[in-house]
Amino acid sequence: MTETFADGTSKVYTYSNKQEEANPQQPFMHTTPNYGNGLLESILTLDSLGNDVQLQEYNYTYKISPDTVHAFHYSFHGSTPILYNYNIHWPVQAYSHTLNYMDRYNEYSANFYDDDCRLRNSETSVGNQHLTKTYHYADDRTDAVSQEMRSRHMVGMPVETYLSTDKGIIRGQKNTYSLNEGKIVTSDEAILQTSVPLAANDCNGKFTQHVRYRNYTLGGNPMYVDNGIMGKVFLWSYADTYPVAEINGTTYDEVRRILSDGFIAALTSASKPTKEQLATVRALQNALPHANVTTYTYDTARGMTSICSPNGVTQKYEYDAGGKLICVKNTAGKVQERYAYTFNKFQSGSPSSITTTTMLDDTGTGKLEKVQYFDGFGRPVQMAYNGVMLGKDGTNTTNRTQSDYDALGREWRTWLPIAGTSLGYASTITSMARDRKAYYSNVYDALSRPTFVSSPGEDMQGKGKRKEYGTNDGNSVKKYRFSSGGIVGNSFYEKGELRMERITDEEGATLETYTDLLGNKVLERHDGDNDTYYIYNDAGLADLCTTAYVSGGRKS
Repeated sequence: MTETFADGTSKVYTYSNKQEEANPQQPFMHTTPNYGNGLLESILTLDSLGNDVQLQEYNYTYKISPDTVHAFHYSFHGSTPILYNYNIHWPVQAYSHTLNYMDRYNEYSANFYDDDCRLRNSETSVGNQHLTKTYHYADDRTDAVSQEMRSRHMVGMPVETYLSTDKGIIRGQKNTYSLNEGKIVTSDEAILQTSVPLAANDCNGKFTQHVRYRNYTLGGNPMYVDNGIMGKVFLWSYADTYPVAEINGTTYDEVRRILSDGFIAALTSASKPTKEQLATVRALQNALPHANVTTYTYDTARGMTSICSPNGVTQKYEYDAGGKLICVKNTAGKVQERYAYTFNKFQSGSPSSITTTTMLDDTGTGKLEKVQYFDGFGRPVQMAYNGVMLGKDGTNTTNRTQSDYDALGREWRTWLPIAGTSLGYASTITSMARDRKAYYSNVYDALSRPTFVSSPGEDMQGKGKRKEYGTNDGNSVKKYRFSSGGIVGNSFYEKGELRMERITDEEGATLETYTDLLGNKVLERHDGDNDTYYIYNDAGLADLCTTAYVSGGRKS
């Protein structure tokens, strides 16, 4: 299948369509189903001239279901049922390859699954760089909670994830679960970060606590969360659905001693908290002066109706019958912001819009207005706002910005603010601008990556920032590492091993940025010969930044 876009670029999709094999044991069907037919095999992207830009290839393997399906059918002329058996073959993506002809970039990925079609290992390779992600599941553990998860078929989500290079494991994440009133909930999240790659059996004891969840409600909502820096207590209500208080800098035991277990249970189960319950929660700010207490109320059919901050300042929210926010009021009940909506099928003169009015005083005499207009796809296309400055006649002027999109929905032009006298939609913003080129414009390549951003202004036409994409050449980027004698850089990255982005500004100055497979910035090269290298340890963590400069025509 070929998909052709408005800019002339296209994508060619190839799907599996193999001849199915004859099967005499199934006289009615005559063939054995090929479960891979219809799977995507490749995507070839071409530019507007028909040149190959990028090829993505996919390959699959099949996992055979251990459960045999017993079936029967009747022949065309017979009345006796014919029995037959078969096993379902589940296709899973085992291999992918991305070849970018423009950037000379080759990336290979391989996936390995267990008999339950769960991903166990995912390997990615670019040149000499290799990354492996390893996944473990609840049935890999022997503790009681994990076994309970297995009995409840909660074995499809990874509970441990590891990232490793050829030298060993460099990252890890581990989740621990517990039973709470019959529900399985997360109790701990731990992470592994090491400066020295580890073997799999050396990771125990190297994880650090990242987040702890404690004191769950009957509905499975945590009432205490500790990220290792600060503890947070959450009190729930509205039938254990919404948090009505967030208390930073304290523990659940402190809050429980003040409120009592009975009060917390009644608050949690209440379909709507009473004024007395909310006042008791609010009083925690005085009882716990070292903590910060923020309280919330809701309209369960629409959304949040108020937030009271630790200093006692309250913001109230009101909605229309359709659930749209129409105003925000302060503690005294005075309107701070008001919202108005118009919905129209997009036409050049009357698009949909949201008007925001911000009050500058309690009377509403002083105010700022902003109108955001949207096209039929919901994209912001124009914004007008006032309160910028007084005109010569003493009246407020307005400013207007606009975003234009190309046929593929990408941002094409972004206009600088243009002065006006109205907040209404302007269908021809060009006629309002003194400079008809007062915008940034974007040019994209066949992969929808920006390649040129023009500078605004008629005098700057043809000038702007260019962006190029590619990979490193051989013997162009050094591999630095640490040794007992200091920094050593006696080798180079293999050709095509690093991604490169080059930005050329209006004055012709260039900045090249090289990144590795981990996404780490390896090198910044200014104007082709002024280098700043970023040096990482074996686990991919930054250790040092050093600058190489031109001396006698050579990088040193």
